[in-house]
Amino acid sequence: MNPINPTEIQELVVRAPNWLGDSIMALPTLRALRAGVPHGRITLVGPWAELFRDQAVADQVVSYPRSLLRRLALARSLRARGPDTALLLPNSFESALAAWRWGARYRIGFATDGRSWLLTHPVPPPRPRHHQVDEYLKLLEVFNIRLVETAPIWNLTPGVEDTAVAELLRAAGIAEGTSLVGLHLGAAFGPSKLWPLERWASLAAELERNGLTPVLLGPPAESEAASEVSVAARQLSAN
Repeated sequence: MNPINPTEIQELVVRAPNWLGDSIMALPTLRALRAGVPHGRITLVGPWAELFRDQAVADQVVSYPRSLLRRLALARSLRARGPDTALLLPNSFESALAAWRWGARYRIGFATDGRSWLLTHPVPPPRPRHHQVDEYLKLLEVFNIRLVETAPIWNLTPGVEDTAVAELLRAAGIAEGTSLVGLHLGAAFGPSKLWPLERWASLAAELERNGLTPVLLGPPAESEAASEVSVAARQLSAN
């Protein structure tokens, strides 16, 4: 498999992950690409692409539509630009088929889901599995991009949301300037991806002992679990 010279890329389309958490863990890869493809135009396509508009990782962000008709329309639009390279972060067959529809000359992704024949650069998935951040970074070996930061750092930009967040924290009795650590209790696709609540409580108590304030995050459906964690954490902190 011949490597791709990133300095020769003119039009790169990156298919971003489908899930919010995976999208955040793709940030080191996206930043490395931006630095490693200095002359090319990068278009980021994915359900959460709009969130990356202010992260300086792409020249354009495009939300990936749900309907087939709109996906086909998007494919025609991208194909008209003549992309030379497509990098696929999702492991699905559909993402490889989409990249083929985009007309990308080079199509890079993990050799999974029976899609290797649609890829020009199928990358064997790591065995055993690595952390998601590291698996995304492994795809950069095709470009010989190796100087990377592995921390998925999100750059916050001032906006109207800041006022709403500040009011929410004040209502919860959290003083301005407090060092916060967000803990997201839930996950999709069942209990196999969930950490036991007692471990969340232990972590929250340990954070408080070290001068940090844990903030439990999640939708209303997880409020009962959050209450259990909060009560258990207070009990551990009191002991």
